[in-house]
Amino acid sequence: MKLLQRLLLFIPSLLNTVWIMIVTTVMGSLYIITSWLPYRPQYIIARTWGGLCTVGTAIFCFLSFKVTGTIKTPGQPVIVFAKHQSAFEIFELMRLLGPTSWVAKRELLRLPLFGWAFGLSKPICLDRSAGVSAVEQLVSQGKQALEAGRNVLIFPEGTRKAAGAEPNYRIGGALLAERSGYPILPVAHNAGEYWPRASFFVWPGRARMIFGPLIETQGKKAAAINREAQDWIEGRMAEISDPRRWNR
Repeated sequence: MKLLQRLLLFIPSLLNTVWIMIVTTVMGSLYIITSWLPYRPQYIIARTWGGLCTVGTAIFCFLSFKVTGTIKTPGQPVIVFAKHQSAFEIFELMRLLGPTSWVAKRELLRLPLFGWAFGLSKPICLDRSAGVSAVEQLVSQGKQALEAGRNVLIFPEGTRKAAGAEPNYRIGGALLAERSGYPILPVAHNAGEYWPRASFFVWPGRARMIFGPLIETQGKKAAAINREAQDWIEGRMAEISDPRRWNR
């Protein structure tokens, strides 16, 4: 039965992959060509890329998100803490969030076209092997981004984790929150149950994405901030996760 399911998923997943490649090529090229524009209007191109990718996934694979919670935070940038299970949440978060500096591994900058465009979007790219200096780089560049009016998006577990995997929240994002005083916007989702990490196959359905209430960070230590964010996110994950979809 599992083989038959994968055969049925092959053509939709292939069409989705081709669509994403086309959209990334076109929008990435456009982003590079318009690099002379101010950051905020140019970021509209990045959001459009995310939107087109999610539309393609909905059309070809019948997969979409049900989004709940407060997304917009007028008047102030925030530090976004989000689960990272899939490629799918990247597209949706890019579509939904305003100007945002994404924290990512430096290796992404080496990718042809996508990496070049991503490097122009004011990301915070870290050398994950650098240890303490990478954390200090995150704090320093993160504060600069926040003070410039951009959100900072962090995957606090540092990498994509399989659906149902034991959480492991690192301290870097919480240190940024402690030292900057900006609030955290927690995000829980179960995208990895429909589009597993490093998987070609996309399963139909409606994934859940929940934006939580802001977590105030002023006067709190990093460990307490990290624990509060993890408790909220993992509490929502327990509500929306289905173990029957973890090993597809």
